[in-house]
Amino acid sequence: MAYEIPVAFTGDGAGTGPLTWGQQRVWSAMRLSGLPVTMGGATPLPPGMTIEWAVDLLRYLMTRHPALRTRVVLDEHGEPSQQVAGAGTITLTVLDADDPAPPVPPFDSERDWPIRMAVTRADDVLTSLVVTYNQLAVDQHGLDALMADLAHLAE
Repeated sequence: MAYEIPVAFTGDGAGTGPLTWGQQRVWSAMRLSGLPVTMGGATPLPPGMTIEWAVDLLRYLMTRHPALRTRVVLDEHGEPSQQVAGAGTITLTVLDADDPAPPVPPFDSERDWPIRMAVTRADDVLTSLVVTYNQLAVDQHGLDALMADLAHLAE
């Protein structure tokens, strides 16, 4: 049975500012198409990974990367800016491998954090890590930085 674990986080760099050029392009594409622009994937986990490890990983990523604490804020004219939070709560989803895949709503860039993380398990053993990013916050260079962080953590 799928369930969610709340993960509290804090981080530096809180504030509001204009969208970057890249964010403006992604925002425009999403508004025109009505579709989210995301990237991510799944990776198998080595034996011994625990739900506590996954919670700590998500908290670490949220604390370290201000982009993952960024949401879009619309002004009274509907013009977007970005707002980085200094603290908040995100959820880690735990999925059983034999459960049907739950429906995944599109990112709401004004309300959702720009990362979704889940772990899958079979017989109470974690098998995969699944991560999806809203491309308003993470582009290919940002994904490379996140992957370098994860590789470093695995050492």
